[in-house]
Formats: sequence, C-alpha cells, structure tokens
Amino acid sequence: MPDDAPLLLDVTRLIWRRWKGRHPTGIDRVCLAYLRHFGGRAQAVVQHERFRRILDRKASVELFDLLDAPTGRFRTRLATKVLRNLTGYIRNGNGRLYLNVGHTGLDSPGLRSWVSRSGVRPIYLVHDLIPMTHPQFCRPGESRRHEERMRTVLGTGAGVIANSEATLGTLGQFARSEGVPMPPGLMAPLGSKVLRPSVCEGQSARPSFVMDRVIFLSSLSDPRQLSGSIVK
Repeated sequence: MPDDAPLLLDVTRLIWRRWKGRHPTGIDRVCLAYLRHFGGRAQAVVQHERFRRILDRKASVELFDLLDAPTGRFRTRLATKVLRNLTGYIRNGNGRLYLNVGHTGLDSPGLRSWVSRSGVRPIYLVHDLIPMTHPQFCRPGESRRHEERMRTVLGTGAGVIANSEATLGTLGQFARSEGVPMPPGLMAPLGSKVLRPSVCEGQSARPSFVMDRVIFLSSLSDPRQLSGSIVK
C-alpha cells in the first residue's frame, strides 16, 4: 500500500478523547466528519507532547477504521491493532497538506519546529476565538493558551478554514494586532445531513422559542479545492 496519500490528517484529539472515554463535543464531531470524508485519501498524524509521527498508509487505515468504529474495547484494540505498527512512519511530509481541524497541539512548543522539519503545509480549522474575546466564560488561563494557538496558526499556516465569517474576521483582527500577515483563508460552514422537520402538536405550556432550520453544506468536498482555494 503506497504511502503517497495527498493529505495528512491529524487525529490526535479523537484518540485521546476516546482513550479517556469522553463524550464527543462539537469539535470532536467535526474531527470525525473530516475523518469520514477525507480518510480514504489521507494518512494519519499523531502527536503527544514532543512526539509527532506521520503514520504509513497501512497503520493509518487501521487507525481510521478504529476511530470510526463503536467505542467498545478501544484501548485494547488500539494497542493490539494500531500501536504495533507505529514503527512504520514517514519522516517527511513532502509538501503535502496537513489538516489540523481540532486545535490539536497548537499551543505545544514543538509543533512549529515539527512543521518546519517535516515539510508539511498546514491547513488549520479555527472553530472560534471565544477564550480571547470572552475569557470570562472559559477556564482560567485559557485565554493565554488560545492566543498561543492562534499565533501558531498565523505563524505556520499555509491556509485557514473558519466555521463562520465572524471567526475569520476576528482572527484577522488578531493578526493585525500582532503585526503579522493573515494566511489565505476561507469560510466553510460545518456540513449537516438534511434533517426531517419535526411535527409540533399543540403549544407547550413550558417557555419555548422557535428557531429556523438552516442546513449547511460543506464547501470542501474535494481536497484539491483546499489547495486551489487556499494555498497559492
């Protein structure tokens, strides 16, 4: 199985969340959606503190299948099916696009040097800048950590995906405040399956509100669009 997949997909967040038995958050669901869409054309990237590896194609396929499988016996299956293949990894990214869609490791000191050494071209999905704009709603110290994440995005990114124009605009404001250029970026709303409208029978006695249903279709249906739209 050749190790020449056009994309490199960071699945670190999915691994540690499953390892700890955490229920999926919104970001986790986005990571899983990207895995399902691009997994057949990608190799896995995993990182832990100063450890970072691009897995070979065989190990990547096994890891992707495991992460998309039901949650039972995840630790055992990870150890017996995937970790034994960690000796098979690729040292050089050969200029390929590296997708990091979960803010994974962006505040880690070693990520920037790895990006430079490995020859990857990072594309980051920025979910929001809430820890910076509204720190009162976040854990203590999260504002500083998120600033470091965004500095990594601005300093190493070949391109940026934002989930809204507001997020993209706020990141641009931060870039100007830092005196650094903004990488090429686009807004790609999170994809969603078409949902059947629910039937409302009568008016509830409890306080309620009405929300219009909005269906977003992902504008990133092909990895070549990433390269053509963002990376010059």
